[in-house]
Amino acid sequence: MVIQRWQSVLLLVAAVMMSLFTFITIGSIENDGVVYSFDTLGLHTSQGTACSTWAFFVLSLLSALLPLINIFKYNTLKLQRTLCIVESVIILSVIAIEVFYAFFHLPEATVRLGWLCFSPLVALIADLWAHRLIGSDMRKLRDTDRLR
Repeated sequence: MVIQRWQSVLLLVAAVMMSLFTFITIGSIENDGVVYSFDTLGLHTSQGTACSTWAFFVLSLLSALLPLINIFKYNTLKLQRTLCIVESVIILSVIAIEVFYAFFHLPEATVRLGWLCFSPLVALIADLWAHRLIGSDMRKLRDTDRLR
């Protein structure tokens, strides 16, 4: 018997938020009269890429794919709960890299971030909430097995 309700919705929210974050421009950075477009693939100008950030792209893409994989692991709640922890660690690393590139890579630059800069935080909250609900389902299943 498997109970699968709200954690699937929350994992889908996390996947959508991280997909948007991965593929859409996060903001812009202006330094010495040059405006850089900031996304997960790097800092771009009209002349080309100024700074490539492939590791940032791979981590954010992984944090978008893992919740989708996790949705279909509803038969094994322990694995699903473990994947939630792994997703949370990856999303935290994405947030740390985003803060580094936005504020510390060019310290004297003017940073204008869009609403997408908060999407990893929303994904993290949804992921941790799903982790909590999976634990609740595990307790319910344990209690029903005990009563049988």
